[in-house]
Amino acid sequence: MEGRSQKIIVVVLLLFGVAFALLGYLAFSGLDIEDFFSTSPLSLFQDEATATPVGEVAQLPPGSSSQGTTPTRTRVSNTPTATPTSKPTLTPTATATPTPTATPTPVPDMPPGMACFSTIGSGMTCLDDTGWRSFTQGAGTLGGDNVHDVVFCPDGRLLAVHTFGVGAFNGQVWKEYSKGWGSSSPEALACAPNGDIWVVHFEGASRFDGKEWQTYNSRLFESDGAVSGLVEDIAVAPDGLVWVVTSGNVASFDGNRWRVYADKDFGGTYFFDAIALDAAGNPWVAHTNGVLTLEDGKTWVNYVNEKLLTVESIAVDLSGRIWVGTFGRGLFVYEDGGWITYVTGNSPLVHDRVYDVFIDSRQRAWVATEFGINVVVGQDWFSYRMDNADLVDNSFRAVTVSEGGPATLLEPVEKASGSLSGRAVFENGSPAAGALVEICAKRLNLYLFDAHPCLDQPLQQSVEVGANGDFAFENLPAAWYNITVYNGETWSILPSANGISALRSQVLPGENNYIGELIVK
Repeated sequence: MEGRSQKIIVVVLLLFGVAFALLGYLAFSGLDIEDFFSTSPLSLFQDEATATPVGEVAQLPPGSSSQGTTPTRTRVSNTPTATPTSKPTLTPTATATPTPTATPTPVPDMPPGMACFSTIGSGMTCLDDTGWRSFTQGAGTLGGDNVHDVVFCPDGRLLAVHTFGVGAFNGQVWKEYSKGWGSSSPEALACAPNGDIWVVHFEGASRFDGKEWQTYNSRLFESDGAVSGLVEDIAVAPDGLVWVVTSGNVASFDGNRWRVYADKDFGGTYFFDAIALDAAGNPWVAHTNGVLTLEDGKTWVNYVNEKLLTVESIAVDLSGRIWVGTFGRGLFVYEDGGWITYVTGNSPLVHDRVYDVFIDSRQRAWVATEFGINVVVGQDWFSYRMDNADLVDNSFRAVTVSEGGPATLLEPVEKASGSLSGRAVFENGSPAAGALVEICAKRLNLYLFDAHPCLDQPLQQSVEVGANGDFAFENLPAAWYNITVYNGETWSILPSANGISALRSQVLPGENNYIGELIVK
């Protein structure tokens, strides 16, 4: 029995060693753990395409877009009435449904602004009243293409945190600030009313005052017994109060002292993911089973939703509605005492993996997903992808909007199709005749994938390799495509230059992308 225990201990230690080595490599390479795995570990317990609805779900009207089809503008005329699925619970006593913290007001004369979306690997895309524009490292306008978060400052500057630091855009030129938080990848970004830049990352939160960086170790704002170093999100209130979320607690910083909220304050243990502030500066914190908010600065109220599971983002509009984006389970909205679920199967949502949600001053919801952008305006849904808008990518990690955003939204315009071709050969150089080449537009992981990696993924197509090894895909919507090959026994995914993620090839409207030879093993 003693020998068996020793073996178990050794195996556990080895697994921890591998995990820390992987995290270390990802930190130095600037990659996210999700970029490595492509699929959140928790998503193994869920089905992206068939996420279970909570409460009432929106019905998809005939002709509406869905995953894998050409996106359009869709009006949802039969928006459902939410049904309470779980009552909000006070900590420690019960309460009624949430009260809006601000009254919606018309904003017809609001000055126009800009909406910006960030990507991992392709830079940024922005939309203003002049149209779409892009910022990339290759074009010399951005310091890095792995942009983890974006935010507009009160002074109007656009900030983008990337692998190498923070870029600041004043509307004319970009200015780069080197990273001052060590080797770890940034998790989230915020801008204070005084212009200070905040970045949260593994084991800390770092502030840049325009001259130098100051890092606050996460032990300062983690509660005893919940020290993990996993700092998830940050937000700064109009009065300058800084809110930070770790995996196990919430903390605020007034410039001098950290105030930590822990299990005893919440009335239970939660795993936190994201934070948003309402118009009054009150925090709303999303966790795996719902949303907590601090009422009257004293009591935490919990709005339960056990279907969230893997939260990516949260936003609160002026009507008091809570918007929650999830990793594979779609978009959840809390209103009128219940949760409404929007997924690709019942609404114009372009993808069920919703990375970020932002509510602009016109009360439009901007939704960044794995496969395109949605803008929700009342009952109208606008859907943008590379095949109908001038986007740098289809996978967007963060979104921010200045002022009221673009005064007018562009109508999606379908672009001309393109093509992709190449030649597949075996390692000995002979044509891989009869092999199956398959493509899809969702990011794939190089090492962890199902037997059929592109199955049921967006824009999935397959062709058989000809006798001389040639293959071609015609009439492809503009997009970035992953390429997989089946040799009759196993599937393989082409690696990118870094050897970790899968290779992606871009198809442009009206053009053919010849990718050369593929080696089939």
